[in-house]
Amino acid sequence: MSAVGVVSSVLPLALLSAVSPMVLVNATTLQVNDSARATVRYTVGMFAVVTVICVIGAGLLGAAFTSFVEREIVSTGVDVVLAAALIGYGIHLLRQDRNPRRQSDGNSGSTIRGVIAMATNFTSIPLVLAASQHLGASNWSVWTVVPALVVVAALTCAPAWLPIVLARTLPGMLTKVQARQANTRRGLGSKISGALPVVTCFLGAAALIAHAVTHL
Repeated sequence: MSAVGVVSSVLPLALLSAVSPMVLVNATTLQVNDSARATVRYTVGMFAVVTVICVIGAGLLGAAFTSFVEREIVSTGVDVVLAAALIGYGIHLLRQDRNPRRQSDGNSGSTIRGVIAMATNFTSIPLVLAASQHLGASNWSVWTVVPALVVVAALTCAPAWLPIVLARTLPGMLTKVQARQANTRRGLGSKISGALPVVTCFLGAAALIAHAVTHL
């Protein structure tokens, strides 16, 4: 396949994988309410997961290992691991809610949030996997494939790093978002917004466990 053919098949997949409204909302919330450092760590967590997917999809670790991972990734074991991660993070959020001062001690939880956000993004994962497989099947050298994979990963993580760019180029836009969220944090809105991530974690874990049980 020609270079134009590879790009024309990979680029649309990479752009579609970047369509993640929830990731954009989470990253914007971190940028406005916490700090740019928290958003960076969130992005790093996402990028780490995307990198693993790209490397596996492109077959850079060998065909045998890639086949093994592709078999295991649809196994019940992966469902159980993801469910455990979601439950653990839900408990972490509950503890933070009961001890608000602990949230200002550091932003390590942002990295975990990024990892979970990407690992459970079942819309983007197949697209990233397909894009990386196209690159791996091309006749490009590894020195060309690797930078291309970095571009794919960066595009997929665009909803996470975009608020950082906006904060530097269009700070007024994020200021408006901050004003709206300040109103939301008052009264009942604060309790609901705080409970939603926890409920989402536990519901996601329940769905994964149910899927694992039905496929035993």
